[in-house]
Amino acid sequence: KQSTKSKTYKTLTPEYLEWEAEINVAPELESKKNRRFQEKCILITQVLLGEKPIIEYRPPFLNGLELDAFFQKYQIALEVQGSQHRLHSTSWYKDVKKLEDVINRDRLKRCICQDNGIFLLEVWYDEKPEIVIPERVQKIKYRDRLVGEELLRRSIAKSSLSTAWLDDLMKEWEEINTQFIQIFSQA
Repeated sequence: KQSTKSKTYKTLTPEYLEWEAEINVAPELESKKNRRFQEKCILITQVLLGEKPIIEYRPPFLNGLELDAFFQKYQIALEVQGSQHRLHSTSWYKDVKKLEDVINRDRLKRCICQDNGIFLLEVWYDEKPEIVIPERVQKIKYRDRLVGEELLRRSIAKSSLSTAWLDDLMKEWEEINTQFIQIFSQA
């Protein structure tokens, strides 16, 4: 004897199957899309910095919180933020409290990174990573360069080198950055 449930499904078979397929496939497709976006962001940053990152890094000072990617040489952490970090959606959260928890964890992560001298580079799901990542990396490197020059001027950092090498390095980086943007714009 068939249960009432299976009879209902048989009655609604075309609609039910379509509905079930959308519900079961949508999160999986969204997850793959988010993963590809994250991988693209990591690759772009890796190319710009010339350094292989630590993926899904959980440093002790973050008390269990995770960074999507961490570039040790430059002390830059990359966080790729999906829509679940900004918008309330029942596909991500059953209630608004969970969204508030995510937003509070993001805020805490920003503060802890700043307190530990780590630049947190955030890329949002609705941004073009090939544009925003080079801009933000350049801004971080420029700020870092200014601090370094000021330390040299004040003789806090002892160096027999002039700051001309920093200018040459920045010029070289800007040329590479321009080429990089042109390559990714064509893709």
